[in-house]
Amino acid sequence: MKRTRGMKLGRLAMLYYPERGYKRAVHLFREELCQTRGLREALQEVGYHDKMRVLNLRQIHVIEQYLGEP
Repeated sequence: MKRTRGMKLGRLAMLYYPERGYKRAVHLFREELCQTRGLREALQEVGYHDKMRVLNLRQIHVIEQYLGEP
């Protein structure tokens, strides 16, 4: 997916879990970020921390490398 700017974590979560409600999608997405082997470390290298609500392009790109495009 071609992006030119960052995105709110909740919006990206809804792209990965469209069948879930907003809160559940965010919860599942955050779990996925923590449990996917190597993803959390790769995100931390590009400035991610657990309380972030807005992701920059580099962070989104790292997520897509590990999880695929939504």
